[in-house]
Amino acid sequence: MSVKMTEEEERQMNYNTMMRDCARYISQHWTEDLDSVKLGQVYSYTDKYLGYLFSAYYDRPLDRYLSELKQEKEGSAEQRCGLKDREQLKDEDIQIRYLTMEPFVLASSPILKNDREIYDPIHVASKRYQTMTELGELDAKESYISIWWHDDSYTMEPYEAFFCKDVDSVPEDKITICVPGSDYAIFSLQEKEEGMLAEAAKNLIHYVYGTWIPNNDDKYNRFGYEFLCYEEGKVYFFIPILEKEKQKPREAVYSIETWTKYIDEHIAMNLTTTGLAQQFHYSETHFKRIFRYYYKMSVSDYIRKRRLQFAAEQIRNGVKCAEVAARFNFKTYAGFARAFYKEFNMTPADYANNAFEVIDLAQYYKEYKDSFIITFVEIKDMYMIGHSVIEADSGDADLPAQVCYWLDKDFPCLQNTRFSCNKERREEKIALWYHVSEKENVDYILGPVVEEFGEDIPEEMIQVTVKGGKYAMFETNKTSDGDDLAETLRMFTRCAFYGWIKEHEDVVDLSRITFERYIDNKIYLYVPIK
Repeated sequence: MSVKMTEEEERQMNYNTMMRDCARYISQHWTEDLDSVKLGQVYSYTDKYLGYLFSAYYDRPLDRYLSELKQEKEGSAEQRCGLKDREQLKDEDIQIRYLTMEPFVLASSPILKNDREIYDPIHVASKRYQTMTELGELDAKESYISIWWHDDSYTMEPYEAFFCKDVDSVPEDKITICVPGSDYAIFSLQEKEEGMLAEAAKNLIHYVYGTWIPNNDDKYNRFGYEFLCYEEGKVYFFIPILEKEKQKPREAVYSIETWTKYIDEHIAMNLTTTGLAQQFHYSETHFKRIFRYYYKMSVSDYIRKRRLQFAAEQIRNGVKCAEVAARFNFKTYAGFARAFYKEFNMTPADYANNAFEVIDLAQYYKEYKDSFIITFVEIKDMYMIGHSVIEADSGDADLPAQVCYWLDKDFPCLQNTRFSCNKERREEKIALWYHVSEKENVDYILGPVVEEFGEDIPEEMIQVTVKGGKYAMFETNKTSDGDDLAETLRMFTRCAFYGWIKEHEDVVDLSRITFERYIDNKIYLYVPIK
């Protein structure tokens, strides 16, 4: 199965064509107040990565060109701002060697400090290396790495990094990157004169993207980790290449049967939907559509699930949980633990201790979907005051157990107030995931239902209005859930979120909050519907 790419798709996949088209697009749309974010959307790149490519292809960074072009068009420039392609190096100007590298660990951190720097991240990294060397913070023979890495939202940005012996030796304030072993083509170039290291790096990138990769696409491993390395006044560009037996024929046509196999074989790599579409010669939109049609889930969901399944296997084989998180490139262990819990309904630590078996959620839903009753109800706005039970970075905390613990206990700020707990649980409480404004992530909060938000509500409690409307209400067929409340919550989480919501995603209202309601030893799960 293959399709012919449109002209627009072709330009997005070719560095030289895309950069020339980018300059032409800017010239034609300069009145639209363009910036790197808007341009990145045109070419399906982040603003930072487009700035990186632009500064490597042309003789000036993107922000400078945008400013100069606007002045020229408005008639305030003293001279024309002709944009020049960077001079293409010849093969004899570049030193190339090939090396098989074992897996290694990097201690990393974001390098960009302000909005201006996004337009020329290569210059920022080169300048940072030179400054650290001059100040003695880095020995001249030490390696300084510049690598593209993702944040918690999987948005790529440039990081600076340094080699570490192992995961345990990474400082607490640094982000661990575990790079799998791979074959590399290593391109190197000496700066022409002192202070010209950034230009050497740009020339090297321009050569690799503009000349070498187009001529060696069958060897290039687009899912490997490519990075710049600065050392002793010289810049090295590490490009991952495929082992000979894995190099693809130039005219290979890929069937859908090879997609998941390829993903599994490269699961520790930096897999992206865009990269996979390019690998299999599809437009990104068409690739995503076909993948969902055949596999009933998105490409990113499949990658996430398989990555977690491979991670679970390694944990069971005795690899430390933190090391597994780093191997599969989760930015933090807390993020890995949250993803693991969401997928398997248990913590990595519990799984490592053989406390549970990984749940096959599809099979679980099939077995238990008749164990609860669903009623469609319409409710009015409800008011609750909540306190964090599990914060976003709590790692291995067992959510159902924590909820059960706090149901009949007072948070310190509620003791001896009119909101104190009824010890018989003859009261009404609500629990839900809530975004606290001053925090980046969401917390799981629990608290009593109130008639209104009065002045006597402790400031530690979060005031939440649960919007009224239509809901699908889940409950067991038992008169009381008090004896196994935690297990009932686990069942609702597995069956509702994995099964029912996925089966009825067309009627679920994502603009409102899903919540649990606890009334007189019974638990009710409310899912908003249209």
